[in-house]
Amino acid sequence: MENAYLLWSKITNCFAPSTFNSQASIWSRFSKITYNVNLQSFISELRQSLNEIKTVGIAVGIKTLAFAILTKLPNDFNSLVEKVTLNTKNQGSPDAILNLLHDASLKEEALKSSI
Repeated sequence: MENAYLLWSKITNCFAPSTFNSQASIWSRFSKITYNVNLQSFISELRQSLNEIKTVGIAVGIKTLAFAILTKLPNDFNSLVEKVTLNTKNQGSPDAILNLLHDASLKEEALKSSI
């Protein structure tokens, strides 16, 4: 029984999500996310990646994540980026930024459907 426990401990330590290798892989996926015309899928991909970053315990500041998200946006979103950076309520929260992006996508869809 003790050998089984030791074996299980070694397996879980090897494949634990908080290992450096897992963290590096998750951060790499986050870093490679790019905007591809569809704002909703971009937002979903970012939310999923942010959840993974939290889950594995990558020690990165909230503002750093917020800046990283803003730099992923194309120049078409410069006015939104400016609005986000001037907004003192969100204080650089990635969730607040994604919510603003979501709102912008809803407005964009409403404009398209009214034409």
